[in-house]
Amino acid sequence: MSKQDYKLNKRIEERKIYNKLFQTDEWKRAKIIAVTLSTEIEIDTNPIIEEAFLENKLVIIPKAFSNGIMKFYQYNKETELVKSKFGILEPKDTRKEINPDLIIVPGLAFSKSGYRLGYGGGYYDRYLQNFSGDVISLVDSKRQFEYPKWPVEHFDFKILNQISIDTD
Repeated sequence: MSKQDYKLNKRIEERKIYNKLFQTDEWKRAKIIAVTLSTEIEIDTNPIIEEAFLENKLVIIPKAFSNGIMKFYQYNKETELVKSKFGILEPKDTRKEINPDLIIVPGLAFSKSGYRLGYGGGYYDRYLQNFSGDVISLVDSKRQFEYPKWPVEHFDFKILNQISIDTD
């Protein structure tokens, strides 16, 4: 498959996943959406952010701190960003933490049993332990595995609500 064909297939698959997300009860009832600013290797989160803005939802993005804590802050087109040690864009201004209604949890790989491979910092695993809102992961076919092909730790938080092209 050529690089151009790969990118086209990726966009088509992502569009199907976005449409499923926007039809969920979790999306519809959420007023505050937490999402990362995606990197090139992840599912593109820009269409999710744009849809949230169109629906007058507040978009918040995470910032990881050196003590292992992650917090969320408002994002808009004027938000000043800095690149984290993981290469992810984060908000520079951390004056007002905001709690989400819905977190769209990123990952490099996902098992159908709910395990997720993140970037190795454990930030989402720690945050989700005490989070009472909705949690969804978006899983394209390149990231979906029947069983984890990576080490699973006792503290790994299972993401049971995964949206893929295979889910109804």
